[in-house]
Amino acid sequence: MSNKNILVISPNPDDLEIGMGGTVAKLVDQGVSVVSLVTTEGSGSPTLSGFEGNELALLRKEEARIASEILGLNRYRAVFDERHGVPKMQYAEVFIELKL
Repeated sequence: MSNKNILVISPNPDDLEIGMGGTVAKLVDQGVSVVSLVTTEGSGSPTLSGFEGNELALLRKEEARIASEILGLNRYRAVFDERHGVPKMQYAEVFIELKL
């Protein structure tokens, strides 16, 4: 499966890892280039940790970055929703940036 590229688009920072982390790890092991694109920062996620708002968003972003390294993703890019006060890039700009 070499020379294959996969873009995984997730609404929340931990969706790729929870929903298809095993599949992504297997694909990476087979030589597939996997890029993760996350569309929200996860500040509205339910949590028992006591974190909320921007503090939770920063935690989720760091968790996703670490998970992407563990899974062997080629790229991780977060594109956040403006309603949470974080600037949003146009998806076309992201695809150009990621060379997709």
